[in-house]
Amino acid sequence: MEEKYKDVTQNGYPAFQDLHVMIFLGFAFLMTFLRQAQLSTILYNWIVSVWAMEWAILSVGFWNQVIHGGDEAMTLEKIPISLESMVIGDFGAAAAMITYGCVLGKCNLQQLFFLVFWQMVFYGLNAAIGFNIIGSTDMGGSMFIHAFGAYYGLAATYFFQGKRAEASKNAKSDYNSEVCALIGTLFLWMYYPSFNGALAAGVTQQRVFVNTILAMMGGTMGAMSVSKIMFGKLEMEIMLNAALGGGVGIGTSSDIIQAPFAAMLIGFCGGALSAWAFKKLGPFLQEKINLQDTCGVHSLHGLPGIYGGCVSMVAISLTEGKGFEGFSDKLDAGIGGQVGAQVLGLVMTIGVAIFAGATGGFICSLSCFNPPHALFKDDDHIHEAETRYPKKFFIDTDEKYAQAVVDAAE
Repeated sequence: MEEKYKDVTQNGYPAFQDLHVMIFLGFAFLMTFLRQAQLSTILYNWIVSVWAMEWAILSVGFWNQVIHGGDEAMTLEKIPISLESMVIGDFGAAAAMITYGCVLGKCNLQQLFFLVFWQMVFYGLNAAIGFNIIGSTDMGGSMFIHAFGAYYGLAATYFFQGKRAEASKNAKSDYNSEVCALIGTLFLWMYYPSFNGALAAGVTQQRVFVNTILAMMGGTMGAMSVSKIMFGKLEMEIMLNAALGGGVGIGTSSDIIQAPFAAMLIGFCGGALSAWAFKKLGPFLQEKINLQDTCGVHSLHGLPGIYGGCVSMVAISLTEGKGFEGFSDKLDAGIGGQVGAQVLGLVMTIGVAIFAGATGGFICSLSCFNPPHALFKDDDHIHEAETRYPKKFFIDTDEKYAQAVVDAAE
């Protein structure tokens, strides 16, 4: 027994720590590109990630007991807590931080608390149905973490003062804020293999690590290529975000792919797709349907998450099960059944995420949550932010909010 736990600690704890760095440093600093909301961004990332971890462990544990996919009767027992539970908690926090990227600068702490609590209820439910009933496979969480978190947040963001966010002049970055964000990108980039392979074991874990590293390199080159083609130079929004698209794209199939070139190609296409989405699709959706996606979550997590699910369908079809165990027997037998499970799991995830995000966002929009007045700024979130820090920090303020303050004073 001691040897068992010694092995878990030696092999599992480093991956868990890598995940912790990604959640509490990587995501936090990546979202500091808003020059007037950096303190609240980092602090909310820290606090809300802790909140998400707690509820994710409970939600996943509960729903796995209720929906276990076997013939045995449902039994509710104490949820075991282990290092694996901590990893599951970090995965839930990752989904929550992806959602946070959609509403960044437009919400307060109490809104985030409810939004994430509501999200974790459906996050655990969706994963339990996907894995235990449908029989989907999703090693790196492209579908059940990235796509779920993205479309949950995108549905919710419509209820977070969309018209005021569109008119606000505060959602801007500067040189220093983008340098801070680049630090977050590099943390995420370096530790991404542990995100995809934290729950894998043995030779499968090595395959996931290697495939993810190759995909991350390919994604960086894909993002860089699109940037050079479009602008002739390196464009910061693309490099800050789309360079991570390869890791999202390879996630679901990271334990299936067996050819190094295939992993690099998947990553390259994921990075290129994300880069194109940031500069073309994102502005189009904002113009046509007023999609106020502060961090470009749809371009980095939503679309690449769908891409990752589709890649897994192709990979499963081509590998014909060689070197990959765990094909589903929930649907039709064989390869076709597993591909069907992937399709169904992806479609279900998007549907559940949109429904849950819309209902959660609507509830958070109620006046009892006291939505913030100053958007994309620390004013409503950090004590004495207006007086403690240099006035030059608070420039290009939201004119409507500033006028409202003047009117109230008069």
